[in-house]
Amino acid sequence: MQYISYYFFELRLRGIYTLFAGVLCVALSYMYKYELFYLISKPFLLFSTQFLFFELTEGLYTMIYIVSVISFVTVIPYGIYQFWSFSIPSYYSFERKKFFRYIWIFLFLFLIEFFFIYCFLFPKLCEFFLSFEINSLESQIEKAPVSIEFTPRIASYIKLTIQVFSFFLLLFQLPFLFVGFFIRNILTSYNLCVSRKFVFFLCVFFSAFISPPDILSQFILASVFYSIYELIIFIGFFFESIDIF
Repeated sequence: MQYISYYFFELRLRGIYTLFAGVLCVALSYMYKYELFYLISKPFLLFSTQFLFFELTEGLYTMIYIVSVISFVTVIPYGIYQFWSFSIPSYYSFERKKFFRYIWIFLFLFLIEFFFIYCFLFPKLCEFFLSFEINSLESQIEKAPVSIEFTPRIASYIKLTIQVFSFFLLLFQLPFLFVGFFIRNILTSYNLCVSRKFVFFLCVFFSAFISPPDILSQFILASVFYSIYELIIFIGFFFESIDIF
């Protein structure tokens, strides 16, 4: 019973550390809220540099939303570290080495995916959606009956940006998740190859369900989904032929 009380004391202490780190992240994020907003909106600044809000408290709530999301994402690695430090005495040395390999691979893939979305994918999405805009000058030149002009709203833009980043980051983590399935022999590359037709149909159906009613955007999204599936099959062949772990 005495050792169990030590365990609960250490667990409570690490929880307090994590809570304190979260409060510190919130305070620092709020101090640099405008810099964080600039970093989030930077992919969009090539198209518009002015954001509007139509309610008196909308700007405040948006900044609080940014601070909360950034603080939560920042404190997650620290919480994982505290949990690992608590449970590491119960693992063998080879299990620790295997875990560290997973962590480095995950961080490497996560950074590549983040910069790909931030520097390439999200600006292309903004450019595609803004291609439907017709300002007043273009409507006069082309003799269009109406003008379609975009006015960016701060709350809508921030929510959409965080949703897009969260969706694609989770989507791009699927290959890393399937690595564990291949190592545990839960799945094989042969099973995935057999299911190609069904998965292709699901990719087309899902892309048509979540994308705008445009053939080009549906085709691009379905191609991204199916390319990730083919990448998972390639990873399965790789791990079945070479036992790295």
